[in-house]
Amino acid sequence: MFKMRPLKSALLVTACIFIFSKAYFVNAQEIAADGVILKYEFTPGDTLSYEITSQTQMDAVKSDFNQTTKSKSQTFRDLKIDKVLPDGSAEVLVIVRYVRMESQFDEREPQIYDSSDPKTYLKDYEHIQKTIDQPLAKLLISNSGKLKNIIAVNGAKEEEINSDPSMNFLVTFPEEPVSVGYTWKENISQELKASKTLKVNLNMLRTFKVIKIEDNIATIQFKTVILTPIRDPAQEVRAIQMEPAGEMKFDINRGAMVSRTTRSNKTVINFLGPGSSLVSNVMKTDILTDQPPPIKKVVIDPDNLGIIR
Repeated sequence: MFKMRPLKSALLVTACIFIFSKAYFVNAQEIAADGVILKYEFTPGDTLSYEITSQTQMDAVKSDFNQTTKSKSQTFRDLKIDKVLPDGSAEVLVIVRYVRMESQFDEREPQIYDSSDPKTYLKDYEHIQKTIDQPLAKLLISNSGKLKNIIAVNGAKEEEINSDPSMNFLVTFPEEPVSVGYTWKENISQELKASKTLKVNLNMLRTFKVIKIEDNIATIQFKTVILTPIRDPAQEVRAIQMEPAGEMKFDINRGAMVSRTTRSNKTVINFLGPGSSLVSNVMKTDILTDQPPPIKKVVIDPDNLGIIR
C-alpha cells in the first residue's frame, strides 16, 4: 500500500519550508514626485522577530485508496542585523527561537514536536532541537533586498542552507519609485531534487504588484510561475509547493514587513500511475511580533528530583 511520509515543515523557514522567497526589512521611505522609493535600511544590533505559521493538507487518491496527510507548524524566527557595510549591504543572522510541528495521517493520533517541551523530543527532530537559539546562517543582503551570499554557521550544512528556499526570503525592490498599480518581475532559480542522485535547476518568474498605499502601509501582491517544463509526475510532486502566491503588508515608516500571507494550491495527476492524483493546499503567514516565544519547560524526573531530563 502506498504510504506518504509525514510532512515536516522546513526549519529555516518553515522553515521553512517558507519558506518562499520574500521581503522583510525595508528602508525608511523616500518620497519622489511620482511615487515612493522602497529600500532596505539596516541598523547594527537591530532584531526583527517573526512568528511564522503554516498549514498543509495533502490528499492522495489511487483507485479505491485515499489518504490525507495534514501538517501544521509554528516558528519564531529572529533576523539580527550583525553588521552594515559601507555600500549599505548588511550581514544578517538567522536565528530560530522556537518550533512546534504537528503531522497526522488520516484520523490517526498526530505526531507532535515542541522545542519548548522535552517530552516531545523524538529522534526524528533531534537535528532541529540542536539548532534552537543558535544562528543557522549569515546572509549578505543589499539595500535593495538582493540576497548576495549565504554562509552556514554553527555546524549547519552548507548544502542544506544554500538549497533551502526559505533563506531567499527578501523581495528585491526596484530602484525607481513605485505607486499603486506598479508591477515588477524577478527571475529566480531554485534547485529541485529530481531523484536521489539527480538535481535540476528550475527557472521561475515572480511577479509583484502594488495594490494599495495607505497610512504608510504598502500592500503588495505576488505570484510565482515555474518556467522550466516538468513532464515527470514524480518531479511535479516535488515541486508541488514551489509556486506560491500571496500578499504582504509593508510599513514604510518603520521600514519592515509587518505581515505576509502565502497560499499554494495545486494538483498533480497520475503521480502514481493512471487514475491517481495528489492535491496540495498550503497556507503560510509571517507576522512581525514583539511577543517572546514559549519558554522551555523544565521536566523533573520523579525518581531523581532535581535532575532535568
